[in-house]
Amino acid sequence: MRPGPAYLALQGAGGLAWWIGMFSSERIRSWFVPNGWETAQTLVIADVVLFGFGSLMTALLLHRGSPWASPASWALLGVVAYATLTAVGWLSAPIAHWLGLLFMIPSLLLTAAVVFHHHQNATTSQVP
Repeated sequence: MRPGPAYLALQGAGGLAWWIGMFSSERIRSWFVPNGWETAQTLVIADVVLFGFGSLMTALLLHRGSPWASPASWALLGVVAYATLTAVGWLSAPIAHWLGLLFMIPSLLLTAAVVFHHHQNATTSQVP
């Protein structure tokens, strides 16, 4: 598997594992959730579906060279940007937990690199 799809597959699996950890361990929750567990629970469905499964699906589409790979890639970049901005917003809380943001910034940058690389390759392959 090429590096871009491999990274996105790893990102998706990591996102799903993160939520499993959040649900199963009070200690893990305390590392990431600045405003209490209720705040994080509001994000779980969107994060699992859009970030976790979205990363896995986009990895598969890129790996297969699907025509849906480009729209999925751009949509995923929006999802990752939103998740990163949410982590930035949590830093304004009285108790600032930087660990979530430290995970999201590399995720945003690497997802953007995969998307732009795919976009560049898709654009140049269409030139006659």
